[in-house]
Amino acid sequence: QCDDGLVKTIQRRWTATDACGNTAECDQVIEVYDLEGPTITCPEDITANADKFYCEKAIVDEGLPTWTDNCDEDVSVSWSRSDGLALTDPYPVGCTTIEWIALGLCSGESDTCYQKITIVDSQPPTVICKKISVSLNDDVGLVMVPPQFMYDGVFDNCTGEELLEASITVSQTIFSCHDYPEVLVEVCATDEAGNVGCCFATVKIQDNTAPNAVCQDVTVDTGGDPTATITAADVDGGSTDNSDDCDLILEVAPAEFDANGDHDVTLTVTDIAGNVSTCTSVVTVVGIPANEGAQITGKIWIEGSMNQTQTAMIPGINDLLPLAQPFN
Repeated sequence: QCDDGLVKTIQRRWTATDACGNTAECDQVIEVYDLEGPTITCPEDITANADKFYCEKAIVDEGLPTWTDNCDEDVSVSWSRSDGLALTDPYPVGCTTIEWIALGLCSGESDTCYQKITIVDSQPPTVICKKISVSLNDDVGLVMVPPQFMYDGVFDNCTGEELLEASITVSQTIFSCHDYPEVLVEVCATDEAGNVGCCFATVKIQDNTAPNAVCQDVTVDTGGDPTATITAADVDGGSTDNSDDCDLILEVAPAEFDANGDHDVTLTVTDIAGNVSTCTSVVTVVGIPANEGAQITGKIWIEGSMNQTQTAMIPGINDLLPLAQPFN
């Protein structure tokens, strides 16, 4: 029996008897009411990752609450999700609260507890990188590439494309000859949960501008050595390239001389990309000594007399002049 909290009725009849045997009676009604509701304890809070490629978790085992009551009466347990959905519906990323209610069917009293279901977005964004080719500027030898040129798209299970594109960062945007022939650039996107996804774009560097070869004439004094040797730096008059901070390869030909006088040489200038230019300069060689004297033996006429076998020293074979007319 349970009506408005009345759980039990006890009826008693009291009888009083005096010493002479006279009696008197009365009836007593005792009604027992349950005025204390049940106590409910929620399942533990749950934290779980969202399903792959989704911004929710389809299946969550919430568990069931436990309850106690002083009268062991019938208790009705109900629930309510903070997003208004059923317990069997997917849980979105974020925190969803479940309100569990235990109602004593006899007492009409209730108790409430709250369980938190937290779904975490732990999936990084996906960035699709590209392979591109860019040319260095002819004047300054640099090129700037905006980040959007280095990827084809970006997507995430939760964060929209517009926000993802606004979060894009790259490891490099300005390129020079130091990056020749190609360089990898890290492209990263960050979603609203703070997850970071990256890929590597390949930037191929093209340099189609030949260097500017500048020559200068030089004079080389051997100081008596029989040969003169020069290096490319000797005739380089300040050759430049559109990328001044990258080394040029200088070559000169010919580079060795065994005679005094003017000699034409060619300076070849090559940049890091293999572009070539040339110029010509004059190398003036001095200081190479004349060749040592040579002996010639024969019949020569000297001051009107003939010597059959006279030997004359002719200084400098290169300067040989006929002193007399030999004859047989």
